[in-house]
Amino acid sequence: MIASLWMLWCLTVISCSGGKKGDITGRYEGIGEFELFDFYIKKDGTGYEVADFDDVDVTVETPFRWTLNGNSLHVVFDPDEAMITGDENDESVQALVFALFLGYSEPRTYTVDREVDPMEIHCNDEGPSYRKE
Repeated sequence: MIASLWMLWCLTVISCSGGKKGDITGRYEGIGEFELFDFYIKKDGTGYEVADFDDVDVTVETPFRWTLNGNSLHVVFDPDEAMITGDENDESVQALVFALFLGYSEPRTYTVDREVDPMEIHCNDEGPSYRKE
């Protein structure tokens, strides 16, 4: 009886964590039109998204908190703590950063696709999708 319960618990832990592909932490690169973005997921439930706009020489690093429920990754951004490098006084940069921050005003939900190698996360809204490095 105890052995059966132990086996059931082990199977539950493995299936909920995704087995060998359970660890979603690490660096992800933007896919398609979002190649300018990188996504870093840290083990402590935090991370940051980096938007690197070469054409206007600005980089925006925005921290977030995340939780994972199965294959559903929930992300809440903190644009107030974002780091901006580049010419912040340029009006085109200000407009770009403002538009970017509008996208951070609401939490995002991503679907973790563990069936592909490397793993991908896809935004369920208008946000970027990423592929793990």
